[in-house]
Amino acid sequence: MEPRAVSKLLLIFTLGLLTTAPAWGQTQIYTNGPVNGNLLAWDLRVNIVSNSFTVATQSSVNGVSLWVWLLQVQPSPVLSGYITSAPCATNPPTAACGTVYGSFSNAGALSSCFLNTSTPPANVCEYTVNFPAFSIPIGTAWINLQTVAGSAGAGWDQYDGPSTAYSTALWPPTTIIPSETFSILGVPFVARH
Repeated sequence: MEPRAVSKLLLIFTLGLLTTAPAWGQTQIYTNGPVNGNLLAWDLRVNIVSNSFTVATQSSVNGVSLWVWLLQVQPSPVLSGYITSAPCATNPPTAACGTVYGSFSNAGALSSCFLNTSTPPANVCEYTVNFPAFSIPIGTAWINLQTVAGSAGAGWDQYDGPSTAYSTALWPPTTIIPSETFSILGVPFVARH
């Protein structure tokens, strides 16, 4: 085969890979703002808190990073979470939650902790959890979180970013609460042309 033909085949093969495979690595698909740490935290021990987020391209979600308030030194809380097409007030999700794109129940890693100035003071830490990837479509989805029974309790840091948010403390979802600090992690799919 001629060198020129081999070069063309390699180019076609490479372009084919780029248009069919997701981008490599884990990036922030959505972020709802930086940590506040002193305003308020929504209790995840007895409530489910739901926050909306929007993605511009179909994406593979494989992690969540958020900020939690811990009232004492404790092991990392185990969060139960699921991503749905509507806000959800039940765990496990019901038909009222819309489509369930994926779920997780893992202990996350705590990092970047600091003591806030609220009363009572709390340790505010970034909480990152990774899980097996699942696909979400273009548009708005909801992350719904609570701590697992028997796990250390945690509050979800309030930021009041662009997300719409609800808590089962004020259910049914007619009263919007200020949204929380979080980032959705994963891989946006490369556009196909």
